[in-house]
Amino acid sequence: MIDAMGGTESDNFKIFKSKCLEAYLFLRKYSKMIYNLFYLMLDSGIKDVHMEGLGKLFDKFSINLKDKEA
Repeated sequence: MIDAMGGTESDNFKIFKSKCLEAYLFLRKYSKMIYNLFYLMLDSGIKDVHMEGLGKLFDKFSINLKDKEA
């Protein structure tokens, strides 16, 4: 995928990284709501929704860090 964008030094890849960062920071603002949604889904019977996954979700959002640190 990186090669299709022109490599790691290309403008397209830099734009892609910037958009990914923007999306991550936007989702972090709502991380508690997203976490609660998945928590409520635990009893739904969906096989891929489990407590271990919730822990990983919590870790990925780095809730205890500021935006620049995350």
